[in-house]
Amino acid sequence: MALQVRGLSDEERVKIERLTRAQTAPVRLAVRAWIVKLPADGHTAPTIAGRLNLGAATVRTWVKRFNADGLAGMEDASRPGRPSTYDEAVQSRVITKARSLPPKPAGAQVPPT
Repeated sequence: MALQVRGLSDEERVKIERLTRAQTAPVRLAVRAWIVKLPADGHTAPTIAGRLNLGAATVRTWVKRFNADGLAGMEDASRPGRPSTYDEAVQSRVITKARSLPPKPAGAQVPPT
């Protein structure tokens, strides 16, 4: 059974065509554009996966994301990453201290070099 891509607007169709031919776009976006374009031509997930050297599950995932979110679904999702060790107030104090001048020696004497 062929993958079902929702109907594309004219703007989406133009953007996807441009991405499939782009030489300066990130490769991941060009591949995702092909993933969206090929099902419209009747290709199945295994066929697309073989052509693009991807897994069939990966192809299905990107088609589902495009169907749900449109062109925005083709971008990488934000990842939360590791929680911050220090809160913003502590980070600000450390940065301020690091950027400030070192303290003057006691008695305003400069140590010998």
